[in-house]
Amino acid sequence: MMAKKPPKPAPRRIFQERLKITALPMYFEGFLSVKRAAYQEFKRYWTELRGTTLFFYTEKKNTIYVDKLDIIDLTCLTDQNSTEKNCAKFTLVLPKEEVQLKTENTESGEEWRGFILTVTEVGGHYY
Repeated sequence: MMAKKPPKPAPRRIFQERLKITALPMYFEGFLSVKRAAYQEFKRYWTELRGTTLFFYTEKKNTIYVDKLDIIDLTCLTDQNSTEKNCAKFTLVLPKEEVQLKTENTESGEEWRGFILTVTEVGGHYY
């Protein structure tokens, strides 16, 4: 079975609009499913990691984010065993909440983990 191709980045015009709104450099982008305490189930978002903040968009072409999560105070990132094939699940442990993330494939999961750990400098606390 062939791995899914990585999603194409948002068009340049949208990228520039988002840069104006957030005023932060973008390190990584792609689809993430997110489960916060307020959610019963995972919600799928086009997500951008800008600075130390995850910005969530309902669609890849939206210029305005619907939610954001500052991960500067990330305590640790823990892997979750996934019963689903070809996806990665992990939990971001923050001082005030734990947020579960799920990627569309394991390769994307590795990239998200790497970028999150790099921008938060939690690399030594990988569990």
